[in-house]
Amino acid sequence: MKKLLVWGSILLALGAEECTYASECGPARCCHANRAVPLAQAPICDGVACALYCRPGLDLTCGSHIGCYKSECIVSNNNKYCTDASDCVPRQCCHATEAVNKAFGLDCSKEAGCTAVCEPGTLDCGNAFITCIDNECTVLPQGASAPAK
Repeated sequence: MKKLLVWGSILLALGAEECTYASECGPARCCHANRAVPLAQAPICDGVACALYCRPGLDLTCGSHIGCYKSECIVSNNNKYCTDASDCVPRQCCHATEAVNKAFGLDCSKEAGCTAVCEPGTLDCGNAFITCIDNECTVLPQGASAPAK
């Protein structure tokens, strides 16, 4: 049975399955999923056509996100919610330009490796940093300061 939890101002649908990273979770059904399960239990949806409408609430077809929160596969309507910068991680493993809540972070240990190039506008080589502004994980260029609360 699905459990609903309010996390800050964010609605989450919790599964009963364990995970470590968001990449270990998938949708519980092919169309308009509102629950996440471990990938081994997720259906194969290649070639499945879904109706192009959005159901109210959590709907992966319409912008909700799969994550892993406290070892459970989840669906949330906001993958950037934070209360502190420590809640946030890079959205991409290499040359990251965005940040997300750590519940939606990737498992970069399986990444083949990033180039050693310091790409401008990314977190590479200290070009930018991650912070939490107005409860949203944000990347700011080095030298910028987060607004005072």
